[in-house]
Amino acid sequence: MSSLLKTAAQILQDKLETPKRQHTGLRFPADIDTDGTGNIIRFRIAMPSGSKYISNGRYKTAINASTGQRETSEYRSGDVRASIARRFPNNYVMTTTTIDLYMPPSIGASYRSEWNSTELGVAGGMVDAALGLYNSNGMGDGWEKVQRYFADNASYGIMNTAAGTIQGVTGINTKDALAVVTSTTENPYMEVLFKGVSNRIFQFTFKMIPRNAAEQETVRNIVKEFKFHSAPEFKNDGDNAYMLFPSEFDIEFIHKDKENPWLFKISTCALTNVTVNYSPEGNYASHQDGAPFATEMNLEFTELAVMTKENLEQGY
Repeated sequence: MSSLLKTAAQILQDKLETPKRQHTGLRFPADIDTDGTGNIIRFRIAMPSGSKYISNGRYKTAINASTGQRETSEYRSGDVRASIARRFPNNYVMTTTTIDLYMPPSIGASYRSEWNSTELGVAGGMVDAALGLYNSNGMGDGWEKVQRYFADNASYGIMNTAAGTIQGVTGINTKDALAVVTSTTENPYMEVLFKGVSNRIFQFTFKMIPRNAAEQETVRNIVKEFKFHSAPEFKNDGDNAYMLFPSEFDIEFIHKDKENPWLFKISTCALTNVTVNYSPEGNYASHQDGAPFATEMNLEFTELAVMTKENLEQGY
């Protein structure tokens, strides 16, 4: 028998020993339109640079055509100001894997800022009195305002502090009792202060009904990719102490093979939830080989950067 011929067992062994190459371009449906109306959503995947799935050849890193260097996310740069992690561009490398899907039925973004009310109390009174130093024409008049404030409020302040101390020690509600007797209460100096910006969260739902065996396999691979990249990995084989972060995603809305200027941009995201439903119609139904008639996939992404005026000027 010729040495060029292999037995079925040898072919199977070769497949097991050879790293399985991941798909570099997955798209559903197969005839998704990128040239006509061309409205699609594109997911690009970046992996930790130390991932064993890159070193063993399962995933290829994208190479920047202009520099010849490994490509990283455009949202990772040493010039990033709002995130320390984003300032280490070499921690993640972009792969050649992309997933193109039809536009989900719901497209939207929420821009939420966190403001909390806080009670300044005595400190607020001190600041209020001290403002007289800067709002008056003469320094003397300002000092007089401060002195009058403390003189007018010293006795009540001392009593209130003492009442608070007694209440803390004994549990007796002396502060409220003092308020009843004197018909006086502290000005709480309530202020609403800016605390930060919430990271945007995006949810996309895709209901995929394959029309043939090829599309059925594509749907299965798409689901596998999203599940795979949402998970971490152990940093070294045999070492259970450290794990590498999951993959990151760059998401683009594409119109006629170009970024859609009418929709908002999305910076790098973490895939925080993947939900797969193989019976979206309420009852499971399958083809003769067991493949489901329909697969519904819900993806939830959390944007890693917070939005600032500078970002919003750029279209986010």
